[in-house]
Amino acid sequence: MSTAETLYEPVSAITIPAHSYNEVHDEVITPPGFPLKRGHIPDLCIVVVNGRPVNRMQYPDSTSFIKLARISSVHGRSFKVGYGEVPAVLWQDEFGNKFQATSTKGNDLVSPWVEKSTINPSGFLYRGLQDSDSIIRVLRASRLIRANRGDTEVMTRLIEPEALPLDGFLMPVEVFKEILLHKIEAANLPDNSGPDMERSNVTLDDIPQLREKITRTKFFITHRDTSVAERLADFLEASTKEEFLMMLQKVFQAINRIHPNSYHDRIEEESGNLDINIPDHIPAYFASILPQYIVSNTAIFHNQELLHQYIHNGNVLASGGICDLDSVIGEPLGLGDPPVTGEQKINEFENVVQMYRDLLIKLSLKGFIPFPVYNLGTDDKPLYFSVEDRDIGRFMYLLYAMHRDDEVLEFMARAQSKFPSFGEDFKKLYEENPETQDIICNNLTRQLGWDYICAVDQKSMIKQIANNFTALFNVTDLQGVVEKMIQNIFTDKTLASPEIFNVYSELVMRKVIDDFQEQHGHHVTEIGDSYGEAVAQMVADVFITREYNVLMLPVFKIMLEEIDKFEAEASSEQNL
Repeated sequence: MSTAETLYEPVSAITIPAHSYNEVHDEVITPPGFPLKRGHIPDLCIVVVNGRPVNRMQYPDSTSFIKLARISSVHGRSFKVGYGEVPAVLWQDEFGNKFQATSTKGNDLVSPWVEKSTINPSGFLYRGLQDSDSIIRVLRASRLIRANRGDTEVMTRLIEPEALPLDGFLMPVEVFKEILLHKIEAANLPDNSGPDMERSNVTLDDIPQLREKITRTKFFITHRDTSVAERLADFLEASTKEEFLMMLQKVFQAINRIHPNSYHDRIEEESGNLDINIPDHIPAYFASILPQYIVSNTAIFHNQELLHQYIHNGNVLASGGICDLDSVIGEPLGLGDPPVTGEQKINEFENVVQMYRDLLIKLSLKGFIPFPVYNLGTDDKPLYFSVEDRDIGRFMYLLYAMHRDDEVLEFMARAQSKFPSFGEDFKKLYEENPETQDIICNNLTRQLGWDYICAVDQKSMIKQIANNFTALFNVTDLQGVVEKMIQNIFTDKTLASPEIFNVYSELVMRKVIDDFQEQHGHHVTEIGDSYGEAVAQMVADVFITREYNVLMLPVFKIMLEEIDKFEAEASSEQNL
C-alpha cells in the first residue's frame, strides 16, 4: 500500500456558507500575532465529504488553493490545512509560543452520527462535528497553558456553518439536525437490524434528551494552530519504516524551526538540530527529548490546577505538546468545575507514563526505533534503560518531580513505591541543581513530612514523639500543644512510606537549621544559661506556626547535635 493511501491523504471538500465570530462571552478568538487576514475566512469555511457524490450539492467543490489532508486515520474530525506549495508560516503568540501547523476541527461530514459520551459536557458526541459546549473551555484552557509557556493548541478562527451536507445534499443546519435525529431513531427500530445499518449506543429512551440537547446545540468549525501537525499515534499508522522516517523527518524539520539549535547537550551535531539521517538522533529523541517535553507539558497543566482527563497518543503532539482541550477541567477555568485533587493529577501522570511506554514498545516491535537499549545519561556516567524494565518511567517520574511547583511530596511516595531508586535519584538531582534547592525545600517542608510516616500504633507513637521532643528541648510546658498538633497531622496526613522520608529528612533539617541559625543564632551569647528560651522560641516560630513540620524521631538527633554545638559555642564565648 502506498504512502499516499495511508498518510497525509488529500480529502475532497466543499465550501459552505458560514459566518465567523470575533469573540465568545468576552473571550477573544484570534490571538495577537496571528498572521492571516480576515479576508481568508470564506476560503476556510470548508467541510470534508470524501466518498460522497459532491456533484449533487448546490455548492461546487472548493477551488481554493487551500487544501485539506488527513495525516492518518487517528485524526477523526481534524484535518491538516495545506497551502499548495506555500510553506507554513511560523508565528508567535502574545506569550512567546511559536506555531506553524494549521488544522481544522469539526468539519468531517463524511458520515455524521451521534453516540452517548461520558467526556462531552452535553453527554453526546456528534461524530465528525464540534458542538458549542466546549468552545469557552478550550479558549480558557489554551490561554492558561500558553501563558505558562506550554505547548498546546491555539484557536485562531471560530466559524458557525449556516448549512451542512448530509447524504449528498446541502441543507440548513436545523434540517440537518432533524434528519440526523430521524436516522438515530430509525437505527433503534427492530426492522432495521441488517448488516448495513449502523448502530448507535443512543437508545429510544435517550431520544427526548438528545432532541433537547441537539436543538440547543450549535455546531462550530474551528481553526487551530499547533507547533507540529503530527500526533504520537500517527507514528504507529506508518506501515513501513520508510513511512515512519518520512513522517519523523517532517516532525524534526518543524521542531528545528520552533527550537533551532537547541539540542547540543543531547545529540552529536554541531548545529544542535535534529536529523533522521544521523543514527543517534532518533533514539535520543524518543529516549530523552520527547519524554521531557511530554512531562513538562503535563506538569504545566497540573501546576495550573487543570486536569486534561483524556491524555492519550492521539492528542499528544509529536513535539510533546498536549491538545484537544475540550475535556480539560479545573477551577481556574471559571466554569464551575470542582477543584482538581492531587490524586487525580498523579493518576493522570501515571497514565501518561504508561501511554509513552506503550508507544515505545509498539514502535520497537515494528522495527522503527532501536530495541531494547537507550542511553539517557552523560558520557562520564551513562544511564541505560530498556523499554521492558520500566526505567523510562523512572526517568519521567524524576522529570515530573522537578517540574512540579507544588505538591511534590504528594507525588514522591508513589514514585518511591514504583521505583526504589527514585529517592536517591531525586536527592542527587537536588544536590546538583542549587537553583532548585530553595523551591524543593519549601515544598518538602510546607507539605508536611508526615505524609511519609506510617505508625502502627498512632496513639503510642504520638505520645512518644511528644515526650522525646519536650525532653530533648526542655519545653515540657508545650507537651499538650505538641501532642495535639501531632495528632492533627497524623489524622490528616498519614501515608505508608516511611523509607522515603529518610532520603529527604537531612535535606529538610539542614534548611530548618540554616533558617534557625539565621534567625536565632545571635541570641546564644545573650541568653547564656537560659538557652532553653531560645529553643522554646524556635519551637514557637518553626513548629507551632507549621512553617516547618518536621517533628519526627529521625531528625531529633540532628537537631540535638546542632543545639549541642550552639551550647558549646555559648559556653566558650562566655568563658572568654
